[in-house]
Amino acid sequence: MTDPSPQPEGSALLRALRPTWAWALACATALAFRFSAWGLRLAFERADVRPVHVALGVAYDVLLVTALLWATRGAATLLPVRRTPALSWAVAGVASVALAVRTLDLGHCYLVQCHWAPEAFLYLEPSYLRALARPTYIAALAGALVPLLALPALIRWDLRVSLAASQRPRDPAGTPGAPVVPAAPRATLGVALLLAASAAAALPAFDAFNAPEDVFNPRLVPELNFVVQWRAWRHSDDAKATVTPLPPETRTRLAQAGVIPAGDPVLPGYPLVQRGLGEPPVPHPLRPGTAQQRPNVVLAVVESLDSLFVHGLSGRYRGVMPELSKLAAAHTRVDAFYNTATPTISALTALLCSVNPPTHPRDMAEGKRGEVLTAHTCLSDLLHHAGYRTVFVMGSPSSMTRTGDFLKHHGFDEVHDRADFEARYPGRALGHWGAYDDAMVDYVQEQIVRLEALKTRDGRPYLLLFMTIDTHEPGMAKDSCALPHDAQGRPTVDDVPDDAAAERLLAAYHCTDRELGRLFRFLGEPTRAADTLWLLTGDHVAFRTATSRPLLAGRREGWSFARMPLLLHDPRRALPKRVPVLGGTLDIAPTVLHLLGTRVGLHSLTGRSLFGRRKDHPFVLGRLGGRLAFARNGASGHEASRSTLETICEGRTLLLPKGPNPLTACDVLTWMAWQDQLWDARRLFPRTVYWGESR
Repeated sequence: MTDPSPQPEGSALLRALRPTWAWALACATALAFRFSAWGLRLAFERADVRPVHVALGVAYDVLLVTALLWATRGAATLLPVRRTPALSWAVAGVASVALAVRTLDLGHCYLVQCHWAPEAFLYLEPSYLRALARPTYIAALAGALVPLLALPALIRWDLRVSLAASQRPRDPAGTPGAPVVPAAPRATLGVALLLAASAAAALPAFDAFNAPEDVFNPRLVPELNFVVQWRAWRHSDDAKATVTPLPPETRTRLAQAGVIPAGDPVLPGYPLVQRGLGEPPVPHPLRPGTAQQRPNVVLAVVESLDSLFVHGLSGRYRGVMPELSKLAAAHTRVDAFYNTATPTISALTALLCSVNPPTHPRDMAEGKRGEVLTAHTCLSDLLHHAGYRTVFVMGSPSSMTRTGDFLKHHGFDEVHDRADFEARYPGRALGHWGAYDDAMVDYVQEQIVRLEALKTRDGRPYLLLFMTIDTHEPGMAKDSCALPHDAQGRPTVDDVPDDAAAERLLAAYHCTDRELGRLFRFLGEPTRAADTLWLLTGDHVAFRTATSRPLLAGRREGWSFARMPLLLHDPRRALPKRVPVLGGTLDIAPTVLHLLGTRVGLHSLTGRSLFGRRKDHPFVLGRLGGRLAFARNGASGHEASRSTLETICEGRTLLLPKGPNPLTACDVLTWMAWQDQLWDARRLFPRTVYWGESR
């Protein structure tokens, strides 16, 4: 029998590409995780999602699976046969776990909000682009391009090897006509695909490893995030870190800017601890007969509430939030109020406790003993200690990020969450994450009535804090929620862009505004208004995402920090309609305590009352983990990445373009590192005298 003719060029490579059951199983597993994560996030309901976004995510998963499996098969040709199955299963297992972890982490990073899609570059702000000129970023970019440029040469070399092998005489003992599949295509093809996958991951991987180790950023490499969190959990009960004292000149500048307490520490080793608020008397006297009154406190925290969407505060988007515009006209408002922490979990810590967490708060996790890990005092601690009932209401599960544990360890008697809504309103439609805002307002009104009845019985006032959810990007309101339209189907509100996703997000703000109007009319009933101090603000402003970008473009500076509403009503004082002071999230807790006249002993609050010492420090400073910082004076502001701060520090240029610069970029970097050390060493407040721990 005549031997068959030599295989045509490339046939060995094509045979090496032949799919196997292991490859199909790995791909199916990866795609199952990805689609499950997208389903959990309602990703496919986003108006801005396109088939190309889905294809990009699927393509990367398939590329990564193929690269890992073919690299394994190529390496297996160099090993004894008996080791090949074990090696293949080991690598396949590692690949599956990595893909599962990465895909499950898409709770905050999916479709166009991932580095894995080109649209992710929508989030690169000018300051970040300038940072790419640094040598380390250039090296990372080269590392991403070199494998792609080398890939054609590698494949051409592989084809030559394959052709030479196919033309080589076969072993006479071999089966006539058996195809020749040399080891070279398997090894080189696996390496080539692995290089391609590495190229796609090079920049985000570098971005992750370039960040401080304790930064939790879900838009980076999630495997790294999980490793960091696992390490933090392992050592959660061992505070071994030390705190490097601030240089004297830096400490003086930080104290003069109002960022840290002035003077010597009240307790050695705890530089944030102070005794008493140290605030002057509120410049607006009490009304006659109200001196002994202890009013109830309602604190409304609206998801992603941005001053931009309240026409009465920004002059934009007339008709989107008319109820809040009315409240802003009728009650006290702080126009120059900025969020100084983000996202929600960090913002909650800043708002309640007047401290900046370095990243995901360390004491959100229970730890090995189920106790608070880093003691610090919060508004809820201090009011509970003063005899207030304390109640927190949230629509999502309180187990998310251990929020419930955090709240119960910081002075809240009751934490109501999604389970309570399901029990109270059986059969009522709830949102994917939790209660819609209309249900939230119904529930909050019922809680207020209950707490008022308890106060009538025993005289104890209450603190009620609740958080809405419908305005979370990309708009979590009901499908029936929509902006008002005219007979021709055109929105009757101003400035609505021609973008379906952006309009849906604006509609969520409009529907939440309607429900908030209902609640504050309830709080405005004469008897209730005379006995309730209330504040309305946001947890943070709207993030700049693919959905919100059309709404923010040209209208707002910054990515994560901007002007946020703060409206309030004090039943005991005739406060002015406008408070001409620059303030931020950290100032809320001290302001409430100041207005109430609550006697405060030792505490770790770092903000200032907006009716007291804040006016002496017209400068606010905030942070987003270890990656972004925000500075603002009365004339200008600057949101900068860590790398940009380093560039400014090295160049000794001004941090803020206009107005006073009480701090340098070097000071801000030192402050961030020093804060991180305080949390690592648990030096915010002494646990031995912290009353929240025993609750």
